[in-house]
Amino acid sequence: MVRRRIAVVGVLAALLVGLPGVAMLPARAQAALTLWHPWQGAQAQALARWIADYEAENPGRTIRAEYAPFFALVNRFSAPAEGQDRPDMVLGPSDWAGVLANRRMLAQLDGRLNPAFRAQVADVAWRAVTFDAHILGVPVALEGPALYANAALLGDDSPPDTLADLLSAAAEHATDQSPGLIMGLDFYPTSGIFFALGGQLADAAGSSQLREGDALPAYLRTLQDVYRRSETGVIALNAPSDAFREGRTPFLLGGTWQLAELRVAPGDSLVVAPLPDVDGQPWSPLIRTWNLYMSLDSLRTDAAMDFARFVTGEAAQAQAAREAALVPANPNAWDADPDIRIMAESLTRAGVPIPNRAEMDAYWEPLRAMIR
Repeated sequence: MVRRRIAVVGVLAALLVGLPGVAMLPARAQAALTLWHPWQGAQAQALARWIADYEAENPGRTIRAEYAPFFALVNRFSAPAEGQDRPDMVLGPSDWAGVLANRRMLAQLDGRLNPAFRAQVADVAWRAVTFDAHILGVPVALEGPALYANAALLGDDSPPDTLADLLSAAAEHATDQSPGLIMGLDFYPTSGIFFALGGQLADAAGSSQLREGDALPAYLRTLQDVYRRSETGVIALNAPSDAFREGRTPFLLGGTWQLAELRVAPGDSLVVAPLPDVDGQPWSPLIRTWNLYMSLDSLRTDAAMDFARFVTGEAAQAQAAREAALVPANPNAWDADPDIRIMAESLTRAGVPIPNRAEMDAYWEPLRAMIR
């Protein structure tokens, strides 16, 4: 009886296919998606690889990626040129979430994320792209501060694991020609000190918490110490990384995005070290995520989310780590590269997502002025 029903269904299907204007629906609906992004170089190559592999695995699905300059992309997405439609997806950092949400540009994704999809991405990454209790993007990579060392200059010494030891080691290795440490003196690169000391920027309502407790004075005292050391040449502040790349400086407190270039120079001497502890507490860096945002007015959000699910899968994430030195949002892909694992663990151990509320724009300049 079952075989007879199957046969009847098969005959009806064949007849329908033969009728003019009637076609069987494909197993997966076809879709042509558009994606705007600001990535260049190795990052753009990783994106192109993701797209090519996704299209190969999903016949009938195509994704047209279009580059747009980073600082122009938000406004272009908000107000496309005359006659131009908004894309289905935009690739951007987590601190854009509040601005785009306030402009009513983004689809809320909570209801489209099943437990298996959520499990593909580190919890701190989801928090980075959550705005007003709603998830507004799918994180595809992590980004934040990183500590680099040159093994050829350290000899038998290991990279310091505390901030105090790092500053002492910088003094020991500094020369008349080169500093012992290159680092930025701004809130973003040094905020890990502030948060490690128990500091907070704002409460849930957006009210400032900077002057609550002792964290801010302790943080500023630490920065004063760093600044005094810079006056003697031990530390180079807000300087290019040339001396580190040329093998003259042993330590660089830079960013995860520099890994690919530093593997070229200083090359084999490069060591990626965990971010140092601060007064017995983990360095708590400000981290951002790179995310796929879905346009609110797209008619192809399901297909766009399918692509996002693919690129956050372990295989795609591990590939981007190996080929483009991207720090995966998927923890299962961290083992693709030992340096990437060190970076990812440092960022997620006690990382603080960059606030994505538009009101935070009022904080950054006072913070910079305070540090200067």
